[in-house]
Amino acid sequence: MEFIYRDADKSDIKDIALLEKSVFSDSWSETVLATSLCNPLYKLLCAFLDSKLVGYACVMCVCEEISVNRIAVAENARRMGIATELLKQCFDYFPDVERAFLEVRESNISAVKLYEKLDFKVISVRKNYYSKPTENALIMEKFFGQ
Repeated sequence: MEFIYRDADKSDIKDIALLEKSVFSDSWSETVLATSLCNPLYKLLCAFLDSKLVGYACVMCVCEEISVNRIAVAENARRMGIATELLKQCFDYFPDVERAFLEVRESNISAVKLYEKLDFKVISVRKNYYSKPTENALIMEKFFGQ
């Protein structure tokens, strides 16, 4: 299987929104996604298999810090390295960053393990950060160039 990675464009917004709805209880709307796409501080990167969207990441870079806002992979395409590659390519897009942050549901063990594999460390917990269901968020941080 060969995945194709490329920047998102307007034609991808509907498919990204559908993927969002299948993965997140608090999915972003097409309007929010389109706004992110037009913002130069954001990077939206998509992963495709046979011309079908199977994953995407949205990161924001401000003052040499990346915030991983969203990362989603279709259920039937998980554990194939897509999330890892999406994050690596997003990080490479901002070569001068010093660190990255993200929030992840405390119960999302597979995501936590992925982030730890990419050298993220838990630095704090946000109580009751998520809804549907209510759950704590782990705040994770990664330093670059060390």
